[in-house]
Amino acid sequence: MNQSDYYNASYIKDHKGKIGFIAAQGPGSKYRISDFWRMIWQEQVKLIVMLTDSNHPGNAKHTAAYWPEKIQTNATFGEITVVGTESTSCVTHTVRKMKVLQNDDDKIHTVQLIQLHMWPFRGVPEDILDLIAVIKKVKALQKGDNAGPLLVHCSNGIGATGTFIAIYSLMDVLKEGETIGVFDLVNNMRKDRMDMVQTRIQYLFIYQTLQDAQLFPEDSSLSCSQLKNLSERILNKKAQQEFKVLRKMDENSRQTKGEVGRLATNAHKNILKGIIPLDKYRATLKSGGLTHGSSSDYINASIAENDGSRYFLMAQSPLPATVEDFWRLVYDYQCRTVIMLDNANNIDKTFVQYWPDGRAVYASITVDLVTSMKFDTFTKRTFTVTHQDFKKSFSVEQLVYDGLEKKQDIDVNKLAKFIISTQTDRSKTLVVHCINGVGLSAVYVAVRSLMDSIKNGDECDVFLAVKKLRMRNPHAIQTQDEYILCLQLLRSILNNQEDYAVVY
Repeated sequence: MNQSDYYNASYIKDHKGKIGFIAAQGPGSKYRISDFWRMIWQEQVKLIVMLTDSNHPGNAKHTAAYWPEKIQTNATFGEITVVGTESTSCVTHTVRKMKVLQNDDDKIHTVQLIQLHMWPFRGVPEDILDLIAVIKKVKALQKGDNAGPLLVHCSNGIGATGTFIAIYSLMDVLKEGETIGVFDLVNNMRKDRMDMVQTRIQYLFIYQTLQDAQLFPEDSSLSCSQLKNLSERILNKKAQQEFKVLRKMDENSRQTKGEVGRLATNAHKNILKGIIPLDKYRATLKSGGLTHGSSSDYINASIAENDGSRYFLMAQSPLPATVEDFWRLVYDYQCRTVIMLDNANNIDKTFVQYWPDGRAVYASITVDLVTSMKFDTFTKRTFTVTHQDFKKSFSVEQLVYDGLEKKQDIDVNKLAKFIISTQTDRSKTLVVHCINGVGLSAVYVAVRSLMDSIKNGDECDVFLAVKKLRMRNPHAIQTQDEYILCLQLLRSILNNQEDYAVVY
């Protein structure tokens, strides 16, 4: 049977005029998949970037799985056999490792596929930092003279593909300290493949991404080994430099302010009038308010996503006037776990005991204490929470860190042990609260998120984790000392794995 030598793909030159990429149409049907793999074999491609995801509306008909669905199974496409060897996923992307064999050839070719989940059909990613982080990962995998061309594809191989390649190339220009020429690079790409970068939005997105990439620290991520052996002097220097960059990025931020929390009806619910959650990412109260005379859905709490499987609600500790709101928050989001990082003996009297020693009714919510147990670093209380309007109950664990009773420096090892002890799969959504909702709460969320990243095989990037938190609440990790604490906690966890009963 005669085979065509055609596939809808083009060689693309980088900013130095060297062929560094193949821009391709995605193999949207089974008839094109065999040709797609023939091209990969012929061009000795070792890394593929896939910008389509069937979970995005409009992408499904343009996305075909051209890899084995299960690990250690194979799929044959014409004369090419592909064996899946490994797969790891997080909320932003999936990395698949495969072995590729051709009939009548003894060679085994290894290919990695990075599929991005963040790029909507005919749009651009919402989170620029996520894209920068993935591009940095691709660059790390694409190092070496024998890397072969980087194969990038979306559905048509020009829109998202052109945008990705432009950003990828121009990040190298930034690193080399040269003048950025977005127009010239896109124009040259269009000489290699027509219509690369299709829309005005995509063209503008290149500039927006490069603006953030210009400030993004080149060496912010660390391997587990590097972090374990980080001296206190280097750790502090790294934190100082990166926290300075965070502040610079805050100055350039396009974020709007939280308006709902500043309304006269809600202002009394804030401990500090300057720390207000952004409207876009604030947690909203959904049940019970109208029935009991409160029409406001506002509480000083922000939603922080972890890896797509878990959410953290970073909340301000309750005031006397917001205890009912706090329990409504727990009920509305079905939070089975509450992490308390506040001092019950708070000398400024802002703290209020928001839980009962037996039973208490907080307007629409009834809370019953079931058990209370003291452990090495924390106290665990179990409650039954019932909403009077819905007559539904569920169990909630409150885990209270006991290392804040006295005004002294935080014991890093003790807090690290507490964080490990509070890892739980009880709840998809956890409430984490401290005096202002953005200090120790944000430290806890950043460290937990990074622990999950390390488990998924990623390096530890405190800068990225903190910046992403700040996109959801600009006040998260308020001080350089809190930034240092994140690094110290992760180092402690990695260096005391056996003591903490955790393995990375």
